[in-house]
Amino acid sequence: MADAYDYRELAFDNYESAHELLRALVSMREMRHMSQQDLAEEMGVTQGYVSQIENGRTGLLDRLNDYAIEVGARVTYHVEPAEKMPKGRRYTTIRVGELEHSMTVSAFWSTSTDDGRHEGAETTWKVGR
Repeated sequence: MADAYDYRELAFDNYESAHELLRALVSMREMRHMSQQDLAEEMGVTQGYVSQIENGRTGLLDRLNDYAIEVGARVTYHVEPAEKMPKGRRYTTIRVGELEHSMTVSAFWSTSTDDGRHEGAETTWKVGR
């Protein structure tokens, strides 16, 4: 049986982590010399909405935190510049083909390793009759 946890401390930690995430993202925006208006245009939203996000007024993270707290999960976030991305390309391609009354969905992932090799896998699901 897992050790009991203090619900209030878990809630505090998770909401503090969300607050730190927002602070880190605002710092990243400022480091890149982007205004809220610049970011809003890139995101296809209003400057007011960006402001609401940055001030924690959209509820974007609240429900996720509520969920995590109820299942007893401590949530942490990590923010770093995209330039620090690990080497190698990671992507997913989804192909959908229809055969009579069923659908086949395939997903493929691939990554390049430091020594130039490519690794990947493909998964296929058949949906329908």
